[in-house]
Amino acid sequence: MHVNTHTGARPFTCDVCGKGFMRRTTLNAHRPIHDASQFSCPTCNCPFKRSSERLIHILLKVCLRKQRILRRATGGWFCDVCNEGVPQPEEHRCPVKGRRRQCPVCGMDFGGQRDHKMLTHVRQDHPEFLASL
Repeated sequence: MHVNTHTGARPFTCDVCGKGFMRRTTLNAHRPIHDASQFSCPTCNCPFKRSSERLIHILLKVCLRKQRILRRATGGWFCDVCNEGVPQPEEHRCPVKGRRRQCPVCGMDFGGQRDHKMLTHVRQDHPEFLASL
């Protein structure tokens, strides 16, 4: 493997797309992208090739933000994304912009960090939440 680093050789090739890799472990990590999407969001049925991508999608409520779900409530409409009530749907300006990296269980803020930091936190500190998904 060390020699491959210097020579640029890529002896491990994907049998589907032909892409070469220096390490077998990298090839093994690449293979799932060709499999049929086996992970889907329970809310919007969006397919994912990796379970971690699905979990990040669910934790960040991407599908809810995209849909801006407004439902009828007493006296008007209620937004499931920002938990705000409005008299008419046209009047709603959802303040949630971009990705809110916040733990859905304890509310810990991961604003300036990458998605996997939040996912690692949820896996370590809230395994019961992931089991319920």
